[in-house]
Amino acid sequence: MSLQRADFYAAKADHYIAGTYDGSDGDRIARAIAAQASATLAVASALQEVAEALRSIAEGQ
Repeated sequence: MSLQRADFYAAKADHYIAGTYDGSDGDRIARAIAAQASATLAVASALQEVAEALRSIAEGQ
């Protein structure tokens, strides 16, 4: 699920960077940065989920 959110936010960042968003340059850049930050956090969340799953597997063995 986290990787799907990362893809969603990365697509939003691309949308803002491409200039297809109707807004000032500053607003567009701020939105792109915020969307990219959200994508980065979603990837970090996915990695944490993987780490927890691996830890659970290791403890079960």
